[in-house]
Amino acid sequence: MTHPFRQLLLAFTVLSSASLSAAEFHPYVSAFGGIEFASQSDIYGHNPAGVVRDIDVEYKNAFAWGLALGTTFYQSEYGQLSAEFEYASRELKTDSLSLNHVSRDLNGSAGNELAINSFMLNLVYETPELIDRLRLSAGIGAGVAHLDYDINYLVNNARVPTQINLRDTANPFAYQLMVGASYAINDDFSVLTGLKYFAVRDHDIDRYKLNNGPGLESVLNASFENSWTWSAGVRYTF
Repeated sequence: MTHPFRQLLLAFTVLSSASLSAAEFHPYVSAFGGIEFASQSDIYGHNPAGVVRDIDVEYKNAFAWGLALGTTFYQSEYGQLSAEFEYASRELKTDSLSLNHVSRDLNGSAGNELAINSFMLNLVYETPELIDRLRLSAGIGAGVAHLDYDINYLVNNARVPTQINLRDTANPFAYQLMVGASYAINDDFSVLTGLKYFAVRDHDIDRYKLNNGPGLESVLNASFENSWTWSAGVRYTF
């Protein structure tokens, strides 16, 4: 074996060992819960007569929770990368509603909520351990959100107030941005905390008149935005 060939074989062996070390897989499962705040829906369109319907819905702060199953797939002196599947649930109660910038009364005798179940694929970067066992993280996710609207309000433009129901289900594209921190209690368990921005692509929502009208009146365009969630949780690494 020639001397240059021995050197090439040695270099290949070293690189292969480094690649295998960098590509170590560490599966994990995590659970989290927290507070969703500042979320709102912007609903816009026209009724059959061409009159603008500009509806702004603000939601109360609500509990959000979720589970994630993933694995670390790359490690180096600069940190580590993980890929995970995440399920999260939010049930948002309507706090206030305006129609064409005029505040409207909610119909207290009917439901007033937006339920969201999201199914996301996340890519997460974690720094090396900074202080003791503390790591910082940042991530991005994309997937699908199942939205279930049931929002009711009153329009007092007749002798008997018109009862309006915004009701529909949709499964639009969703994305999220995340920052957080983790602290390793031991080699298996870590505690987590983080802040997440969540949004979905525009989608349709039906507007019904429950009285004084024809039932389904119009189909409007809806967006869900400004959704922020602070959460805390635990992670177990196998």
